[in-house]
Amino acid sequence: MSSFLHFDKDLDDLATELVRLSMLCGVRLREPGIVQAILENHSPVGCDNERAFTKMRGLLVLAYHMIEESAAVEGVEATVKMLDHAIEQAAARRENYN
Repeated sequence: MSSFLHFDKDLDDLATELVRLSMLCGVRLREPGIVQAILENHSPVGCDNERAFTKMRGLLVLAYHMIEESAAVEGVEATVKMLDHAIEQAAARRENYN
C-alpha cells in the first residue's frame, strides 16, 4: 500500500508553514545558501523573531527527514514529483501574501 498521499499532504502543509515563517523572518528560502545557513543555525538576514527562526529551522530539518523517508518508501521519482508540487503550492501561497 502506498503512503504517497500521506507524504504529499504533509509536505504541502510543511511548505505552507515554511512560507509563513520565512516571511516573518524576512528570508527567501529559494535563494542560494539560505537553507544551508538556516540549518547551520545562522540567520542569513538577522531575523529578529527568534521563535519563528527556531521553528523554521526545525521544520527544515523535519522536511529533510520526510524527504529521505519518502524516497525510501515511495522512490526517488515519486518523491521528486511530490516536492515539485509542494514547492509550486508554497510559491503560489507566497505570491498571494505579497
